[in-house]
Amino acid sequence: MRKFKTSKKKRNSYIYYYLDGTHNEIVLGMDAITEEHISLLHEWDDYEVDAYRKSNYKISYSLNENNEFSDGQVTELGNLFPDNNPIPIEKLLQNICHLEKIEQIERLKVAIESLTQLQKQTLEKKYLLNKKNVEIATEEGVSKMAITNRLKKIYAKLQKEIKAR
Repeated sequence: MRKFKTSKKKRNSYIYYYLDGTHNEIVLGMDAITEEHISLLHEWDDYEVDAYRKSNYKISYSLNENNEFSDGQVTELGNLFPDNNPIPIEKLLQNICHLEKIEQIERLKVAIESLTQLQKQTLEKKYLLNKKNVEIATEEGVSKMAITNRLKKIYAKLQKEIKAR
């Protein structure tokens, strides 16, 4: 595994190192090799080097574009770690959270189907059309409190339906 990235000036070719220490240089034009091929090989190496640095230095956070840690302390370390992508375990956790959100959305869709037509219309006006309770009440000819109570009942019913699944 490489520990350092190839400098930008030397990226017109690619040197492949074998386990036994020998190497092979891949250059433009050799066996129809293009700049895209060489660029892709260097990109893969860069990813491995960044992963090595993160695991070796046990970096589990990312610096923002101003090279600041979460407590606001400024540092120059951000220049050493140009890949600010999360480490693999963080990506895995993000994927799990994403899947859980998808499951919750699916449960919510099913729960909404159990509502009456009036309740569905009220939710549509409130959240899709971004109307205020007063606007909905005026439109339907009822009091603002009636809409507030209706929404409370809708939320309770949705919560009950979601928990039941």
